[in-house]
Amino acid sequence: MTIPVIAFVGWHNSGKTTLIRNVIKELTLMGVKVGVVKDTKHSELDIDAPGTDSFFYQKDGVKDVALTNPAGMFFFRKGKGFDLDYLIFRMFHDVDLVIAEGFKHIVHIPKIEVARKEISDVPLSDVAANVVAMVSDFETGHLPRFNFNDTPQIAGFIVQNFLSGLSMCADVFVDQKKVWLDEASQKQLRDCIENILDKKNQTLGKFPLLNGKSIELKITV
Repeated sequence: MTIPVIAFVGWHNSGKTTLIRNVIKELTLMGVKVGVVKDTKHSELDIDAPGTDSFFYQKDGVKDVALTNPAGMFFFRKGKGFDLDYLIFRMFHDVDLVIAEGFKHIVHIPKIEVARKEISDVPLSDVAANVVAMVSDFETGHLPRFNFNDTPQIAGFIVQNFLSGLSMCADVFVDQKKVWLDEASQKQLRDCIENILDKKNQTLGKFPLLNGKSIELKITV
């Protein structure tokens, strides 16, 4: 299935990060595994100090650098920005939900706006698309609104609206851009791939219990 994404957006210093951390604590108590991706305005993202091996790899023009140790992995890719859907598809696997901080410009992602009157009483929902709820310290329009200390209710809202009734699907990317398929096309593609793997399974016995597994396919043309 496609991993659901919900973005928290708001003006600078509105309290997005603190709120997200508190909401994640509630979601974790509910058994939800959460990944986070943050949009930043910082132009430099150096993974290592000058003089280290990874620094020299980047200086030599290596675009992709991965650092690993027994505790984890860090992957860095040089570029001019990346498609959020493709990033989530490639990097977030063992999670139930991805929370994005920022990304107010991406139209199709549902958003929860974080607003404080001392920062601005002009909601982003007036200009940003697909805002589904507000977290604020002042009254707003017709959208569902939560106070900053309503983190259990915010977590419940996310689970009810974005984690209930999920179905199997097929994600297709061309040149790292998502191709949106209708339900019938997704089923046709999924059935075709599963039929191929089922035949291999019958011959080699390598793919037990395919149902519910994530299958990745790369075609270069």
